[in-house]
Amino acid sequence: NVSAELAWQRDQMPKLFDPAESFEGVLRLSGRLGGIRLRGEAIFELIGDSGFRESKITGEWGAGDDANWRAEIGYSKRDDRARFGVGYSRRFKHFAVTGQVEGASDGSVAAGINLAFSLGPDPRNGGIRVASEKLASQGQAMAVVYYDENGDGKRQSDEKLQKDVELTAGLTARGDPTDAKGQTLIDGLQPFQSVLIGIDASSLPDPFVQPATSGVVVTPRPGVATIIELPLVAAGEVSGTLQRAGGRALTGVDIELLDKGGRVVKTARTEYDGFFLFEFVPYGSYKLRGKELSANVVGVQQEISKPATLGKATPIADLGIVIVEP
Repeated sequence: NVSAELAWQRDQMPKLFDPAESFEGVLRLSGRLGGIRLRGEAIFELIGDSGFRESKITGEWGAGDDANWRAEIGYSKRDDRARFGVGYSRRFKHFAVTGQVEGASDGSVAAGINLAFSLGPDPRNGGIRVASEKLASQGQAMAVVYYDENGDGKRQSDEKLQKDVELTAGLTARGDPTDAKGQTLIDGLQPFQSVLIGIDASSLPDPFVQPATSGVVVTPRPGVATIIELPLVAAGEVSGTLQRAGGRALTGVDIELLDKGGRVVKTARTEYDGFFLFEFVPYGSYKLRGKELSANVVGVQQEISKPATLGKATPIADLGIVIVEP
């Protein structure tokens, strides 16, 4: 990326001296070289003692998930002075540390270290917590993960809280696993930008316990923790054999399993004899539907009338022969 800027300034105090005037141009470039983010800037004076005035180039690169390096080199024509600096930042759970050293062609050297942390309310216990994230300017969410035994989507006092469950915020894993109270905090959310917070199903130790929903969409506000509850439910299997009217098996047909809200929960493809199987399906009521392309290819309707219900009494729903109409 390349950008240019022109800045003109004129200061005047009546009857004391001639007005001071400056007119400068700034050229900025930014880009990436491998894993290094580069930024460059050059400043030129366009009136008076016109010509090049100063410049600098900055490079930044990661050193793991929680650490960064930064290097900068610059030159000032007015002072005939070149300088070089390097810095390292590391973010810990409760604070962040930044150290930097700098030297110049005139023999001067400098070094510094910064410690940064934020204080804010802890929604888990009502106290105060210390964090490396900027709590006042970024969004946070507190999630409670529990086992929804009756499947009503609401947490009752006697329902078990789940620990060691990891969450996702958007497309990435975020925050620590849930604690013994089933709670975890997710920091660093972009304020006023909606994000889907859900359970990472791969972190669950029992494959027959699955998230009841894909998650909850929240719109974070700076400095305010949004509290959400995420239920887990037992899971079962839905199986059957897909045939067209007349008894002929439908092979290689893609079918979808839809929940009560019409959302696609699982997809499967029928085998050589028309058999299909949906595994790890959360308890609830479902219906089947053929994928549009597959239905058109084999010349049958998309809608499949046979419903399926999973629960404690029927953790496996064998639908038997499922007929689809032409």
